Amino acid sequence: MDQAVRLGVDHLYPFVTAAVRDATNVDEVIDRIEAASGIRPQFLSGEEERG
Repeated sequence: MDQAVRLGVDHLYPFVTAAVRDATNVDEVIDRIEAASGIRPQFLSGEEERG
């Protein structure tokens, strides 16, 4: 996050993929990511991930 600020990034749009989306503790993982970064990631669907 600090690096993004130094580079002048206005908005970050973090996404998680199947590794998190399919985890049995997905809510805990997302909460920990948000707690550490201050940003709550969004999910890419399997279709979006395959692109």
